[in-house]
Amino acid sequence: MIRRVLAELHAAGGAVDRRQLARRLAISPSMLETVLERLDAAGYVEGVTASAAACRPAACRECPVGPACAGGGGGSGPQRLWCLTEAGRRAAARPD
Repeated sequence: MIRRVLAELHAAGGAVDRRQLARRLAISPSMLETVLERLDAAGYVEGVTASAAACRPAACRECPVGPACAGGGGGSGPQRLWCLTEAGRRAAARPD
């Protein structure tokens, strides 16, 4: 399951919110949260809160999830997103 979560985050090309990721993996949000907590503790992912107030002006154009969060105009409020760290990107890119 951990490899699947890493692979899905890598395929997303940026950050993904927990609900989207759970749907893509066809698992419950609570199971995904457990996996994300393990990955976070191991340094493979980090959670960030995206909002217009947290981002610099015009950052949404450069952000891979800009349209999905409140800052990008597509969301309804601050979003908790999960991103791969450099270690997570390396692990996701490794062949099985």
